[in-house]
Amino acid sequence: MKFTSLLLFLLLSLLPPASAQTRQSTSETFSLIEKALKTGDVDAFSQWFSDNLDLDILDASNIYSKNQAKQILKKFFDKYTPKNFTLIHQSGNGRVYYGIGRLIAGGENFRVTIFVQDNDKKLQIQQVRIEVEKN
Repeated sequence: MKFTSLLLFLLLSLLPPASAQTRQSTSETFSLIEKALKTGDVDAFSQWFSDNLDLDILDASNIYSKNQAKQILKKFFDKYTPKNFTLIHQSGNGRVYYGIGRLIAGGENFRVTIFVQDNDKKLQIQQVRIEVEKN
């Protein structure tokens, strides 16, 4: 009986925590973010927003609540209807990651930079920067 309990304990201790088993990787998260930005799906995109986030769109920058940021991005996508978004680069280490992509929307090309922080529970977007791409 002791041997069985010990064996079970050892096997269970080798498994990653439950949160690690179900949590998405950074690359999976950026893939889902890419899909949401391709279609301008603010609801899907905002599921990774932190409670307060730095939003910098076309040189207008401020820190907004999650709901305020959703409304501002919705207005942006209403004005600039997305045609495509491609994630060009992603990197990071430890707890901070970033992705850089190209958004084609409303006849314009934009450079989008997204900063994501790993807070142990989940990945959260801390900053979104959208600027007109310069030739």
